[in-house]
Amino acid sequence: MSKNKVFDQALMDVIRENLEIFKYEYPKVKDKDWEEFQKNTGCGSCINNIITHLKKDKGKMNAIFSKLLDEDVVINFMEALESPIVKEFDNIVEMETFLKRLKEEGKIIRTVSPSPNGKGGYILVLT
Repeated sequence: MSKNKVFDQALMDVIRENLEIFKYEYPKVKDKDWEEFQKNTGCGSCINNIITHLKKDKGKMNAIFSKLLDEDVVINFMEALESPIVKEFDNIVEMETFLKRLKEEGKIIRTVSPSPNGKGGYILVLT
């Protein structure tokens, strides 16, 4: 049975528990990113650096997770969102205000990605 998943804490834990496998399969990820990812669970930039490389080879990534979790795993990223809201912010206060408003409206935040121009970020929300 196929399960669609977005990258969540459980999948991050699988990477940490099987770090040597992922290091071998994704040699382009820098050692410092793996080290930070291993010791700092909230390191957004190193998680992003790792996930960026995993997303480039989704077939391999899904095969590894399927084998490790002993189930058919399909991990979807931005393309899995049917109707995202994309918003860019000039500062963190604007972003926090926007997120609080969305939460009050009952929206579910599925993905947060960094902004290419260095602003607060893009927020993608499943509506």
